[in-house]
Amino acid sequence: RSCATFAAVDQDPVLLMKTTLTLCAIALFACSQPTAGTNPPEPLEAAEPVVDLVLQASNGRYVCLELREEHSKFNYLLANRETPGAWETFVRIPMGEGRWALRASNGKFVCADRTHGGVLVADRSEAGDWETFEEVPLADGRIAIRTTEGKFVCADQAREGDEAGLLVANRDSVSSWESFTVTSAPAPIP
Repeated sequence: RSCATFAAVDQDPVLLMKTTLTLCAIALFACSQPTAGTNPPEPLEAAEPVVDLVLQASNGRYVCLELREEHSKFNYLLANRETPGAWETFVRIPMGEGRWALRASNGKFVCADRTHGGVLVADRSEAGDWETFEEVPLADGRIAIRTTEGKFVCADQAREGDEAGLLVANRDSVSSWESFTVTSAPAPIP
C-alpha cells in the first residue's frame, strides 16, 4: 500500500483501531498454525499426585517414624509395628523424573543420611538429593526403594533391640529385606 493509506489510518482513530484488530487477528491465526515440517507440541503429562501411604516390610511389620524421645532411635524409621497408624503414615511427594520424597508424620522429610551409613531418619526441613528416592517395581507386586546414589533401602532384620527393623540405604542389590508393600494410608496425615 502507499504511504497515503497509512497516513489516513493515522488520522482516523476508528480506522486505526480496526486496522490494529485486523493485524492482531492475522498474527494470532498465523501463530496457531503449525509450521511446515514441524510436529505439534506433545500434550503435557498430568502431574503425579501427592499420596498418603503406608510401607510394609518383608517381615510383615509396618515402617514407622519413631517419635518417642526416650527411644535411642528417635526420628529414625523402623519396620517394627503390627498395625498402621499416624506414625506409620507417610506423604509421597513427586519430585520429577520418577523420583519422590517422603514426608513423615512429624512434618519432616525422610533422609538417607550418608554421614550415618545411610540410616533413614525424618529430620529434614527440605527435600534435596539425600531426601529423594525412586520406586523400583518388583515381579511380585512389591517395590524396592533406591536412593539417588543407587543404594537400596533395607529393613534390616538382623538388628536387635531398639534397632530391630532399622531402615538403612546401604544395599547394592535387592533381596527380600529390600522389598516393601505400599498401600494407601488408613487416614491422611492431618
